[in-house]
Amino acid sequence: SDTSPSSQIKNKRNARRNLANLFVGDAHDWIVQTKLNPWSDVSPDLTHLGANRQPQRQKSKDKLSDLVVVASLVDKVPNLGGLCRTCEIFSASELVISDKALLSDSVFKAVSLQASNWLKVSEVPPVDLRTYLTHMKTQGYTVIGLEQTSSSTDLTKYTFPADGKVVLLLGIESEGIPATLLHTVDACVEIPQFGVLRSLNVHVSGAILVWEYVKQQLEQRRLR
Repeated sequence: SDTSPSSQIKNKRNARRNLANLFVGDAHDWIVQTKLNPWSDVSPDLTHLGANRQPQRQKSKDKLSDLVVVASLVDKVPNLGGLCRTCEIFSASELVISDKALLSDSVFKAVSLQASNWLKVSEVPPVDLRTYLTHMKTQGYTVIGLEQTSSSTDLTKYTFPADGKVVLLLGIESEGIPATLLHTVDACVEIPQFGVLRSLNVHVSGAILVWEYVKQQLEQRRLR
């Protein structure tokens, strides 16, 4: 059989047309994915599906937040790529990593979907983190550590600062935030857990906190 790229594209379009023929009823009642719009390959009459849901890239001057995610202690490339993608999607203002050379790593680019093209990424080596965090505090930021400590606040009970100026510090995979840096943060937040394992993957944990921050920011905007 023909396996050329042009033949594969043709086969995919035929498959989409066959799928479209299975739909019945009013097209306006259909529920379709809106991450992309494949319907232009099926029929011009279906291109309206999802058209009003196409994502609009926010301009840098209209950022949703002043959230800075500090991942300098994270060294696994897939986790960093995932965090970059998460930060861009939720419109964080900046991601801080230990070495910007990682942006050229093929795994980083594949996992992040090249999110660094639209997200500010800065470099702060772990040895400079304490100085960096202290400086950010002088700029009006609240430094929050994602860590399980004797004084951590349950995420479900934590309210992020109203001004939105937050630095979120993530720890070392499987080890957490070093004690030398715990004394620098203004607060520690932990995610409630109900299973046997004691911790989540750092990318997953970071994503949960980023979303909770964004959710609270959106609620504040709604109430204004």
